[in-house]
Amino acid sequence: MTENHMESFSYKGKDLAKIIPTIYALANTGSYIYVITPWLNIDVPLIIPWKTADKEISFINLIELERKRSVNSIFILSTMSGEDKETQKSVSELKKRGFSLRVVENLHLKAIIGDVLAYIGSANITYNGIYNNKENVTVRAINNQDETLRKLLG
Repeated sequence: MTENHMESFSYKGKDLAKIIPTIYALANTGSYIYVITPWLNIDVPLIIPWKTADKEISFINLIELERKRSVNSIFILSTMSGEDKETQKSVSELKKRGFSLRVVENLHLKAIIGDVLAYIGSANITYNGIYNNKENVTVRAINNQDETLRKLLG
């Protein structure tokens, strides 16, 4: 994987609530963000850290706002999450709103890959994954989104 010479940084799971909006904010207009997670809740609250008093925004509202500036989200989900009601509801809503979804058999990987930053870790994009569970979250600068994605899904 070709990467910038920046180090990876590790965070607690709760920090992901601030990292996700940052990955989107740093993405270039016209780029794609890949959201890879077995379980998903698009209503999970995230935190905009550069706003006064850490303003909250739901994940679905964040991705809709970013889509208005041509930062598009592609979701890669797992066949394992097919019976999870929270994920089913999220998938149905994403389809209704025209987001791109792909399903990978038995996917366990969790990552959000932008064109500048990538999160790779153990946290699902759910309330428990971000706020309750003890998770490992690593964020790194990237300079080749396609190569990073191929390596992770390879």
